[in-house]
Amino acid sequence: MNPNWTYRVKNSTVVMIDIEATGPEYGRHSMTEIGVAAGTVAAGVTERFRGVLAPLSHVVESPSTCMKAMKTGVAEGRQPLLVMQELRAFWQSLGSPKSILAVAMPAAFDWPWLTWYSHRFLGENPFGFKCHCMSAEFAIRGLKFDHSTLTHDADDAAIQLAAYLKTYG
Repeated sequence: MNPNWTYRVKNSTVVMIDIEATGPEYGRHSMTEIGVAAGTVAAGVTERFRGVLAPLSHVVESPSTCMKAMKTGVAEGRQPLLVMQELRAFWQSLGSPKSILAVAMPAAFDWPWLTWYSHRFLGENPFGFKCHCMSAEFAIRGLKFDHSTLTHDADDAAIQLAAYLKTYG
């Protein structure tokens, strides 16, 4: 493991992002949940955010996780603008942008949803332009993640963050 990267992880507030969506295309499908968990290697998971967003459309892909996302969004969803404003405030409360290390699993799916919604509803991206991929790092390091522990809702961010931080503890 790169000692510079280990130093970065151990000296950052690590922020895990996990989203649930009704399909893979932003704009056509909807992000209905966003879970964020923050913490440090020393303290573990210390902060959590959960936002449920009303769907932008009723287009749904067939996997059961997409159907569950739509049901949650319809039943509990709030206006995306309000949820994104709350998320921005939560994120800013975590410290300076340079002290935050954003991580997602996989980053290639979750991060674009976050940035698309932030530009659409906030008119800016207050979350930065980098997100580290836990999936890629675990594969490179030969680590396994037990996907059976996931609930396919916003709580997954805390589950993923705890597993990520443990590898550096």
